[in-house]
Amino acid sequence: MKKLDKYILKSFIKSFLLGVMAFLIIFILSEMFRIIGYIMDGKLTPIQGFILLLNGLPTVMINVIPLGVLLGGLMTVNKMATNLEIMALKTSGVSFKRIILAPVILSGLISIGLLWFNNNVVPNSNKKYRELKNNEVYNVKESRIKTDVFMKGQGNYLTYIRLVNGNNISDSEIVLLDNSFSKIEKIITVKRGKYNIKLKKWYFSRVKINDIINNKIETMGFYEPDFFKETPSDLLRDKVREKEMNISELKDAANFIKKTGGDVKKILVAMYKKMAYPFAALIMSFIGLSLGSRYIRGASAVSIGLSVVIGYIYYVVTATTEALGVGGFLSPMLSGWIPDILFLVLGISLVKISEY
Repeated sequence: MKKLDKYILKSFIKSFLLGVMAFLIIFILSEMFRIIGYIMDGKLTPIQGFILLLNGLPTVMINVIPLGVLLGGLMTVNKMATNLEIMALKTSGVSFKRIILAPVILSGLISIGLLWFNNNVVPNSNKKYRELKNNEVYNVKESRIKTDVFMKGQGNYLTYIRLVNGNNISDSEIVLLDNSFSKIEKIITVKRGKYNIKLKKWYFSRVKINDIINNKIETMGFYEPDFFKETPSDLLRDKVREKEMNISELKDAANFIKKTGGDVKKILVAMYKKMAYPFAALIMSFIGLSLGSRYIRGASAVSIGLSVVIGYIYYVVTATTEALGVGGFLSPMLSGWIPDILFLVLGISLVKISEY
């Protein structure tokens, strides 16, 4: 590694870490006041409050690290521009692309690390955060009512139930498949169902059985599904919580729900966002390093302000495309990657402008 790269990286890492710490401290202080309120009200013990704070940090880190990269790039290059180092390097024949090469590579590595962190650490922390807050702060107990239940059965079947209310179900659809789960054999629609606790059996009423193999439809007023092994407790399990699932789990959930005819847009949008969002760190490096290439009086204050504004705009664009994806106006893949594509184009354009 050349002396130039070491010099720039040292300054970039220092500014990046300072930026991340500053944004994290803002979150920690605001969250601490909220947690202290819970402790004062007797809803949490100090240890539980500390655990709640720790489990909230990973999600915040995912959000602030791209801002830290942006701020690090702005402050590093602006300091060099203020000291006329950028001008001297360009005059010596060193291109701006070469000047920022090391920070960009480091930002790419940070994005890869964020992808792993967002996929493996954040979902677990989000789950623990929700469970602790619901159980201790809001005193939310296990619900006996649940809507839109999608699940794979204990046999070769997939189930969708619109409403589970205690031991009763309403408006259900059961798809029976072959052993390889590649071919549908029967589709059973159920208007009502009741579970007998003593006999441990389900009794369905107003049933229609569509035999795909034999091309036959049968209507029954009463039906005992011996193959249906799920209990009401199984059906009342947690719904799909996208923020608590990794990419593989989101993909499996989408494939399962798709087989039952359910709407998978929200799950797919969450999956592609989880893939795309970490690369915001790499993209922000282009923008920050380029915007910092001009000397500006009061550079530190301006850099912080620009970081907040650009980061806010990125989050607004991300939220907008996410809503459009869930609403069906954009494909889930595009809803996840459009913010990165737009800001990458902006970043590359700014790099080209900074060459002159």
